[in-house]
Amino acid sequence: SPMLTIRNTEAIRQIEAAIGYTFHDKRLLVQVLTRKTYLKIDPEAPDNEVLEFYGDTLMNYHVTNYFMSKYAHMLEDGLFFMRTVEQFTDLRSHYVCNRYLTERVKALGLARYLRAQNRDAELRRDGEKAYADIFESLVGAIYLDSYQNDTLIRAFILRQLGIEPRRAPAEIEEAVASVAPEGTQYAVKGIRKL
Repeated sequence: SPMLTIRNTEAIRQIEAAIGYTFHDKRLLVQVLTRKTYLKIDPEAPDNEVLEFYGDTLMNYHVTNYFMSKYAHMLEDGLFFMRTVEQFTDLRSHYVCNRYLTERVKALGLARYLRAQNRDAELRRDGEKAYADIFESLVGAIYLDSYQNDTLIRAFILRQLGIEPRRAPAEIEEAVASVAPEGTQYAVKGIRKL
């Protein structure tokens, strides 16, 4: 696998093409793919832990916000929810769980660029958590690189998680049905292209 450095413009170009975003500050992209163990090789390299924390927070917020806007309705006397808090939690968890984020990172081909003391061993040892960390770090880095552009990061998250626009309304209804009590009636509002 190619070693990811700020000078490896071909690797950076490939990653940016895969994710559909071009970084202004390429150092953030390198940091996304730098695990803490890499500091044993290069003590000056910033790792991705803070970006991961930030990205996790952003994903939870935007995914929750998306489903609340789809499944909560305002009535004259106040807000009426079409789901329980447990159902909203299950629905959000479906998209932000380590297993699902691992699938996304593998589909994007990002793990081969991971900088770690022993990449393959760490990916085996830490499994889905290591892959999910990459995705969460990517979200945090794009948010910072885009000057905290909420519209851009929301679109990126929903697109990369397959929520919108790639997911057909029937697929989202299926995900909702899997967490809704039997016999619950619901409808998905129109899915718009971002």
